[in-house]
Amino acid sequence: MKLKIITLVKEQAMDKSWISLDDRTRPEYEKGVQEFLEFAYSSIEPHEKIRCPCVRCNNVYFHNRDHVEADLFEHGFIKHYVSWVLHGEEFVDSSTEDSDSYDEDSELEDEHKINNMHESYNLIWIWACWVYSYTNKQPTT
Repeated sequence: MKLKIITLVKEQAMDKSWISLDDRTRPEYEKGVQEFLEFAYSSIEPHEKIRCPCVRCNNVYFHNRDHVEADLFEHGFIKHYVSWVLHGEEFVDSSTEDSDSYDEDSELEDEHKINNMHESYNLIWIWACWVYSYTNKQPTT
């Protein structure tokens, strides 16, 4: 019997408890923001813009690193955004299996389904953010 588990790829076990802090002056919050920015920019150029996960921008608006950092301290991080799929965190298939039931074709098919699910989730999230941004007051930049 093969057991399938969907997990998130993390280069290190990242502590995301800082996201729920209301006091954005605490050292834990500052450290968390810096770790988030390092993670988000680890696979892109420093001058590129990323979706801003502050409460005001709600991952809809793109800003440079300094602007995102300032927004995260001024407005706070979206509390429910703990899987950073819009910033490079990926879903992967991590499985354990019995040696007598391994099926490579089934494994590839499952991996394909997981990739499609991940892409669908991203599209739904982007659509939901777009709808939200047009049904609520848009911030001025």
